[in-house]
Amino acid sequence: MHKYIISFLLMLPSMGLACSMMCPTEDVLFDSADYVFYGIVEKIDYIGVNKSKSEPDIDVYFDIRGNWKGKYGDKPLRTIYNKYSCEGYFFKENNGYILFIKEGEPLSLCDTHEYSKETVEILDEIVKKHK
Repeated sequence: MHKYIISFLLMLPSMGLACSMMCPTEDVLFDSADYVFYGIVEKIDYIGVNKSKSEPDIDVYFDIRGNWKGKYGDKPLRTIYNKYSCEGYFFKENNGYILFIKEGEPLSLCDTHEYSKETVEILDEIVKKHK
């Protein structure tokens, strides 16, 4: 009996990572997104607990530093402060993120990337191909 419980517990971390491991490429994310930008999180407002997800709803305010597609503007991003599911994200103030946002659809772990020069270079190449 204990052997099965330990096996199940060992599987839990990999189950949580399955979302990020099965994400589409940046090309696919770019094509399906309405907005693609790089921003620094200025502020996070906790709105309340999302009863269907049992996690907090949040508004995230960004200082947009780079833009590849669409004009997101200065409106907050309403999402879930994710700890357990594939929806939403666990944003941190003063951190930089590259986001792929499709209007009217929930944000997922695949839609959010912590800032990296590699991702910026990939997006610059994608934009060149689309011109």
